[in-house]
Amino acid sequence: MESSSSMSLALLRIMQSVPSALTFDLTPSRHVVRAAVYHLLQRQAVARRAIFGEVDSSVKSPGIVHERRQHHREHVQIPLLLHPAEWKDDQICTLDGGPIVGISRDLSEQGLGMAYDVELPTDLVIVEFDLFAEGPLRLLLEVRWARQRSPHDYLAGGEFCGLVTATR
Repeated sequence: MESSSSMSLALLRIMQSVPSALTFDLTPSRHVVRAAVYHLLQRQAVARRAIFGEVDSSVKSPGIVHERRQHHREHVQIPLLLHPAEWKDDQICTLDGGPIVGISRDLSEQGLGMAYDVELPTDLVIVEFDLFAEGPLRLLLEVRWARQRSPHDYLAGGEFCGLVTATR
């Protein structure tokens, strides 16, 4: 498991590179989202191998008796930034206030489960993953459910709406 100080340094690096209040374009293609999620998972596997050595692919998550979801979920913990957003004309704009730091809990080609420490002000967020040398991967997420477990401890899940690119 990665130490919290090294994870905090990585998140700090990401946060410093992202100005608040950006404007984005959306590519709503399911194929593009699927490819982006697949690429993200590949990059995470490469990073894990580089850090921890060979990862045993035979280890599976605990079985679930009844799975109502259409797509397989990977149980991964990936640092992420959540940029609360809203639609303005035909573009997505981030709200003032900067990003919210979070971590993924599970990821599929259709959506994301995540944990974070500040209540989301909107049901539309740009989720930003750092692909390190490749730069950020940003996906628009419509939050379908959210709950507070305790002060500064929130869980949420949502569906990806598309790939977003900065237009400035």
